[in-house]
Amino acid sequence: MSQKQQGFTLIEILMVIIIFAIIISFAVLTFGDFGKSRQVRTTAEEFQRVVQYFREQAVLGSANYTIKISTTGYQVSQPHIMPNQSTDVPYQLSKTHFPSNVTVSPISVIEMYSTGNITAFNLFFGSTAKPKMFRVIGQTNGKIMIETYEK
Repeated sequence: MSQKQQGFTLIEILMVIIIFAIIISFAVLTFGDFGKSRQVRTTAEEFQRVVQYFREQAVLGSANYTIKISTTGYQVSQPHIMPNQSTDVPYQLSKTHFPSNVTVSPISVIEMYSTGNITAFNLFFGSTAKPKMFRVIGQTNGKIMIETYEK
């Protein structure tokens, strides 16, 4: 009588491990940029919400706001006329830094008016490896959109 062996041989186990390693390596290569592009997209969406918020504040408060964009972040200010001065003096409301691995271009200034209008703008959000991944578009009527940049 022969005994029947139960279980897997070493060769079978190694083949399964190799197949799983190949599948995982393809998944990593396919989705490897997911974390970076997601952070860039989140930063662009956050910036879109900030512009929309201060546009609404301009309309509700009958005041103008300015967002100055630099390579490292943006600063929101509101002009005020100070006593004994004939010109507006900007009052800084907030200053926000972009994440270190997110790039924004070009450097620009966005004005939001109490009428609801804004200055038109095109901003590119990306990473150091791919500086133009998403584009935030602002139209003069106050509409702000985000689109994936495909070039």
